[in-house]
Amino acid sequence: MRKQNISFKQIGKQILSINTLIESYFNRLRQFLLNIKKFKFDKNNRVFLGFVAVVFLTLVYFLIPSAFNKNIIQTEIKNQIFQKYRIEIKFNNKISYNLFPQPNFSSKNLIVLNNDNEIAVVRNFKIFIGFKNFFKINQIQSQNLILDKADFNIKKKDLNFFKNLMKIEPNKNKILIKRSNVFFKDKNDEVLFINQIKSGSIYYDLKNLENVFTSKNKVFNIPYKFIVKNDKLNKKINFKLTSNKLVLKIENETDYSRINNQGILKITFKNRNNLFNYKLKKNILNFSLKDTNKNIMVF
Repeated sequence: MRKQNISFKQIGKQILSINTLIESYFNRLRQFLLNIKKFKFDKNNRVFLGFVAVVFLTLVYFLIPSAFNKNIIQTEIKNQIFQKYRIEIKFNNKISYNLFPQPNFSSKNLIVLNNDNEIAVVRNFKIFIGFKNFFKINQIQSQNLILDKADFNIKKKDLNFFKNLMKIEPNKNKILIKRSNVFFKDKNDEVLFINQIKSGSIYYDLKNLENVFTSKNKVFNIPYKFIVKNDKLNKKINFKLTSNKLVLKIENETDYSRINNQGILKITFKNRNNLFNYKLKKNILNFSLKDTNKNIMVF
């Protein structure tokens, strides 16, 4: 009998405990609903809710490109790059969408083509896109292009690839080259030398109306910088190469407005200046050293 009384007491305690939990739950729910009502009628809280809603909708807008068909967006990017820079590319891997630091699409092991020949493999490819028109794939506008860890295999016939980059039409965007190598090869596919590009950029200078290619490089473990400017309006190309290690500076201006290109070449080596005037006619180079009037014919 005593055992039964103890058992009933234990059951009673458990029932009381359950009732307490249920009561506590409904008290918290009631308090939560009261807080929501207060929250709704508080003007500051409505402002906060509006701010949260704007942030949420903005985030959803910027995530729209992640839902695009990847094959379609790849085709659109290829077309835009060709129209803007005359560069042919081929994707080896699917592209991915990234929100930070700015909306962009990226891919690995991208191929760069020149006249249908593969001249480069880009391990890290990235192209930034504008903030407008995320609702339609064909209205997304590409911006800066990044070629990171690219290996270019260049022969004489492929030099026109870089030459064409200096003729791109005016736009606000840049091609950025980072941590890349240019392997210059002969006709037998043997490497003559390797030019390392630490960082470079190709763009159109809207202020001075000229195409610009600037780069920090290293060749034979000798660091140097160069900058090339193409003034298509006046048909002049300016080239400048500097190497602090060699105490060397080379400056060149070429006028290609005439049938025979002519220009001025200035070489400064250890504070000694040499100035050359030259004229190129077909395969003949005629140049004179200032104050010496020496002409040399090169075939």
